[in-house]
Amino acid sequence: MHDRLRNPKAKVVFPVDKTLPTADAIKDWLQNTGRTYAWYAAQLGVRIGTVNQWLKTKNPSPIPEIALRATFKLMRPEMAADGEISAEEMVQLLSISRDKGIGIVQLCVELIREQLNLEVAAANQKAAEQIAKLREPDTELGEALLADDELSED
Repeated sequence: MHDRLRNPKAKVVFPVDKTLPTADAIKDWLQNTGRTYAWYAAQLGVRIGTVNQWLKTKNPSPIPEIALRATFKLMRPEMAADGEISAEEMVQLLSISRDKGIGIVQLCVELIREQLNLEVAAANQKAAEQIAKLREPDTELGEALLADDELSED
């Protein structure tokens, strides 16, 4: 479980986005859809006790904004814009960032860099294959390139 989701004393950014659900809205949604606190906790990757703390009537713990955003996506999947992170992906990112001991933004930067490196390596490999093919002696350009190589070696 992600510490910021579980620990009510962790730094919490209170939502300013009025589209994010309130604790009461979450409770109503869970009840109306026949979902349990245990199901909800599993979707967010937190303990059921954390959900109980968030949704209790008296003195509830504040729900972190990241949990509210993931909840919104669970409640209204049709409202998620193309290219947005799904609730399931959000939970995976939180879990990975926790395991690595880094923040979610740093994790996303690392993942983007890894993807870019893979794409650059694939592009370089493709270019090398195309150059090798052009240098084959059975093509007119290949013969010209081989002749040019022989002249430059002398």
